[in-house]
Amino acid sequence: MTGRWRIRVALVVVALGAVGCADVGGASRTGGPAPVLTLRLGTHDQASAPVAPVIRAFAEQVAELSGGGLRIEPVWEANSADGPPGQDWDQRVIRRVVSGELDLALVPTRAWDTEGVGSLAALSAPFLLDSHPLLAEVTRGDLADELLAGLEGAGVTGLALVPEGLRHVFAFDRPVLSPGDVAGRVLRTPRSDTGYAVFRSWGAVPEDLVGSELDAAVASGEVVADSSFARVAGLLGPLTTVAGNVTPSATVHTLVVRSSILAGLTGAQADVLSTAARAARDALLADLPDEAALAGEFCAAGGRVVTAGADDLAALQQAAEPVTRLLEQDPSHRAVLDRIRVLRAALPPPGAVPPCEPVLAPVPEPDPAAVPADTGGAFPEGVYRMEVSAEGLVAQGATPQDGRNHGGIWTMTFHDGRLVLEDRRSGDGQQSSSTGVYCVVDSRVLVADRQSGQCVPPVLFTAGWQLDGRELRFTEVRDGDDRASALFDALWGGQAWTRID
Repeated sequence: MTGRWRIRVALVVVALGAVGCADVGGASRTGGPAPVLTLRLGTHDQASAPVAPVIRAFAEQVAELSGGGLRIEPVWEANSADGPPGQDWDQRVIRRVVSGELDLALVPTRAWDTEGVGSLAALSAPFLLDSHPLLAEVTRGDLADELLAGLEGAGVTGLALVPEGLRHVFAFDRPVLSPGDVAGRVLRTPRSDTGYAVFRSWGAVPEDLVGSELDAAVASGEVVADSSFARVAGLLGPLTTVAGNVTPSATVHTLVVRSSILAGLTGAQADVLSTAARAARDALLADLPDEAALAGEFCAAGGRVVTAGADDLAALQQAAEPVTRLLEQDPSHRAVLDRIRVLRAALPPPGAVPPCEPVLAPVPEPDPAAVPADTGGAFPEGVYRMEVSAEGLVAQGATPQDGRNHGGIWTMTFHDGRLVLEDRRSGDGQQSSSTGVYCVVDSRVLVADRQSGQCVPPVLFTAGWQLDGRELRFTEVRDGDDRASALFDALWGGQAWTRID
């Protein structure tokens, strides 16, 4: 995520009482330096995730403050240690640190309520955490320490609360502006008792979709997802629509260490962990991204931001109010909610997230001698999606290598002579996108390479088409040299593309 979390890891000199850095590592009985103690920190995220810079900042701080005596080893995708990544990915990481397989973990606060820890549930109250300044206030100071203290019963000690950002509800077809927009629909969201309760209050069916189930839901265009501007492209792709002022929750992480590990450290080593955790959090807080700027980047990548009307927003909040009332029945939750409301009231209102439309690269003026870009309204514009497996491509004549390289979810957006082409490979989950142009000549659509800027060679492919309701099928597909191609025929014309906008 370029330009968003520029964690400044300026390794500051922090006084640790009378203990210097050399004392943290200690010495061996023979008088030489003690061996380095390596602690493994697990997260369900990949090394490229938005939260990854915080883990790296923490690791660098620990190494610096301990004089090299302590080392943090990140364990990325730690939820997949007992098999393929699946549902309950945050909870899997929690269980691994509690059981002793990991020493530390970075997991969202929302995940703890399914694991018998209720002290953090108030942070998942609907429409409570609605701005980055409020996240900063909540995650530092006495309130954060009190919230983390509730983790002791689970066998872990909280080192810091680490904010990530605000969450919204993204959709492919129409934006979620009211409870009726999600009633009866599957809403993909990380597992959390409180989080699930919020979306059930809207009439949605919350599910922790992953893997092939998520791919199928994305390919159909029917899924609605709880995510953030920073993460949605990796989850659904960038071509989604969101109401920027509908913020049902925020992501806050807990940085925890197993209590038995902490008990085995020296006092200086324990101080290093807590000091490094706070320093990494504070570096992040100094650079929390602006939500409006994130929305602008989202639109620049092909997304669309709208604004829910006051009545619609009130209906969403009112529908979720029973979840808040249920939390308030617990005096400790009510006290936390009241304290956060006081903090929120002292801050300026959250800045508006302005609406924006997808930003498509400009198409150069066509060469008068080139084939005219005349769609004439004949080609059915829109956003179309198709999923094909590697095996399916091979069965239609593609080579095994082409099948592996091209199997996955493909999305094409046709709009006013311009094309956005995206794919997410099923083999490794890698994503790519490109832009191009298209035109209609003699009842065939020509899709041209972006480098040309015109409907002239190089052409990606040409084809006829048939439209049946929301199903678009390419026929008589030819490659850029006007030849039949088994791969092209299988990939572009092997099955129908479903319109999802």
